[in-house]
Amino acid sequence: MNNKYNKEDTKDKDNSPNVLIDVFVDAYASSLQFYTRLHRSFLDALFVPFTDARDELREIKKETKKRDFTRYNDYLKYQQECYKRYEKIIMSSIRNKFDTNFREEGFTRSLSDVIDSYSDLAKLTGYGHLSIHI
Repeated sequence: MNNKYNKEDTKDKDNSPNVLIDVFVDAYASSLQFYTRLHRSFLDALFVPFTDARDELREIKKETKKRDFTRYNDYLKYQQECYKRYEKIIMSSIRNKFDTNFREEGFTRSLSDVIDSYSDLAKLTGYGHLSIHI
């Protein structure tokens, strides 16, 4: 999403309401696009155990069914080992999913647009100058 207002207007100190409205709309729209992509990344990571890591988790479950435990303590130790393996597989898959989603060009472009929009908004409203004098 590109800034749709003329940046030269802000340099000329043209603080007309139209430019201010355009800057607010641009900041709002770019932040919506960024937060949509961010939430989509978290939703993708949420479904990893049900999609990406499903086959590996099934293999661990099959191993558990093949074993016969005579003592309950052995069973508990084995279950703890299985849960550690589950966690390792799931966390690795989630990490890979976040890595893929956050390195995606659309995500980085939307992050860049949000930063540009908010910096333009700060320049236009004079927020940077206000915070210096406080």
